[in-house]
Amino acid sequence: MHGTCDDPDGPACKSTARRYLRCPAMVSPLLLAPLLGGAAWSLDRALGRREQRRYPPPNRRAELGGNPMHYGLRGDWERDGPALVLDARSGEWSTHFGRTAERLGALAPVLTYDRPGLGWSPRDPTPAGPDDASVRLHRLLGAVAPDRPVILVADGDAHHRALQFARRYPHEVVGLLLLDPGAPGVPPASRARRGLARLGWLRWLQPHAAFPSDLEPHVTAHEARLIATLGRRPGVLHAAALEGQAVEEPSRSAPEVPAIVVSGAPVPTEVRELLPPGTQVESLECGARAHLAAPEAVLRAAELLLARARA
Repeated sequence: MHGTCDDPDGPACKSTARRYLRCPAMVSPLLLAPLLGGAAWSLDRALGRREQRRYPPPNRRAELGGNPMHYGLRGDWERDGPALVLDARSGEWSTHFGRTAERLGALAPVLTYDRPGLGWSPRDPTPAGPDDASVRLHRLLGAVAPDRPVILVADGDAHHRALQFARRYPHEVVGLLLLDPGAPGVPPASRARRGLARLGWLRWLQPHAAFPSDLEPHVTAHEARLIATLGRRPGVLHAAALEGQAVEEPSRSAPEVPAIVVSGAPVPTEVRELLPPGTQVESLECGARAHLAAPEAVLRAAELLLARARA
């Protein structure tokens, strides 16, 4: 019968220590995982600081009542007339518009922005309400382009936010350009993935998980690295998960505003029912990401809406 381990220098304790030292498998579950987790977390923080230097915020930052928002301006903002406001699909941000944002800037002033927690916009600590996205964008427009009418250019499931904004602020919206309405955004990150990100392991275990595969043919190598890098950050994963789990607002009357749909896939029936009366639908055969795969069609639609607004 073995003695108890009351005396650290006694034979029972020494025998127990020898058994653990001879069998690393008994020690590894207790020590190896925390050590690896701490090392990965520290390395992830160091690499994150390096990435912040490599990919600093490329544009501007608006302080909206203590809730900063990253935004960018393209085109000639000295010219009169409506501005194009680009809104990415859920879980994505301004970078996902690629070079199309620059090309639209040749037609009219363009505003791009990152919703809270995505891209370079920090997380908003205040609770989100049902009209939260519309109120935030309204505040941003009031700070950046007060009294300027806008044409909302919404990609994918951002059509819900565009329609909501047009209903809430009808005197500010003179057109809607909906790109692939109904196309899903980034799938909500699982708890496991968010946990891996917090521990610093996502970088190593899922290095390409944050980059949508259908983007690859349409963005530069630099944009692809940037999207994959930001998409692995815990805050971005958390914001994408919240957007993916958000409950869609109930269907209401469509806003009475000129609207054009450019889609690389058939528009779902439930989306068509939400569109304003007389919406022009241009169906293409380019698959997903119509604004990247068929930018000329998007430019033509934007020109048409701008002409109507200026008439």
